[in-house]
Amino acid sequence: MDNMAGIMEERENECPGEQIRRGRTAVIFAGLGLLLLAVFSVSLLWGSANIPWRELAAEMGHAETRASGRWSEILINIRLPRVLLAALVGASLACAGACLQGVFRNPMADPYILGVSAGGAVGATISMAFRLDRHLPFLNPLTLFAFLGSFATAGIVYAFSLRNGRIQVTTLLLTGLALSALLSAIMSFIVVVSVVEDLAQTVYFWLLGGFYRAGWKEVGQVLPATLVGCLVIWFFSRELNAMVLGDETARSVGVDVERTKKWLLVAAALACASSVSVAGIIGFVGLITPHVVRLLIGPDHRVLVPASAIAGAIFMMGCDTIARSITPKTEIPVGILTAFLGVPFFLYLMKTSRNIYF
Repeated sequence: MDNMAGIMEERENECPGEQIRRGRTAVIFAGLGLLLLAVFSVSLLWGSANIPWRELAAEMGHAETRASGRWSEILINIRLPRVLLAALVGASLACAGACLQGVFRNPMADPYILGVSAGGAVGATISMAFRLDRHLPFLNPLTLFAFLGSFATAGIVYAFSLRNGRIQVTTLLLTGLALSALLSAIMSFIVVVSVVEDLAQTVYFWLLGGFYRAGWKEVGQVLPATLVGCLVIWFFSRELNAMVLGDETARSVGVDVERTKKWLLVAAALACASSVSVAGIIGFVGLITPHVVRLLIGPDHRVLVPASAIAGAIFMMGCDTIARSITPKTEIPVGILTAFLGVPFFLYLMKTSRNIYF
């Protein structure tokens, strides 16, 4: 009773502005949740072959056709794992983007722009070129090498971009551009000298980004890494809030800045690598969604990170649905669609956020 009374007294003493902010945050989360369910439902039914929901409901209502009916089989074995995989990839890239924007104190930080996705792609290409899945099947080498590539790239970008305790926009972008060009050359070299048959075609379609090979195996592969990466980022959200104000400010309130940065870079690399290993390079998700969510919900990473994850899942499911529905006979790689949306948004940020830091 005493604890309850204390809580009630604390809430009564809250300023009206804080109560309004909390109420607004709750409304935004409720809206995101409803939008997530709506987009999830539409993504399940729409595609190259639209599933009529009445016929699907009729099949699901009978035990003998629940698992073997035409539409039930498409839903369970094809559409559902693909939609879930798109949601997981979108959530992981959005969380990684929110994390990197906080660590680098720059609204234009993104796994794709900084070359972190390309680093993961190089690691995954090495794994495919040397057929490490045959030699080390118990380690899931594709995800492991993608993680190592993403983490190494994030560390290099951070080390080269830091000048006098600050990271300037120009230095950050040039470092990411240079590393992306180098990593692209490394991937091309590996493809040219590799003796693996059809590696070039596999890497080409994989680098375009998409969910062509989505299945329950891929969902099980990406789910643990996405959960761990996003949860670690959210666990350090208070420290991120302090670090956004500057390293010295963060140290003054007791944050172990270097340790926190290492954990956050590892978590962002893990989240990015999990998506790269199953969907290839999909750009600008980590740029668009955290930025839009920050405008809606504010810069507090305790709510920004989970809201970005939900928004990233919504964005990716929507893009994938459009990519497989826009043309009747072929499927557009979802990475192309996100680039069409992301490049204008990036140019807008370049114009409005020049020399601006969090």
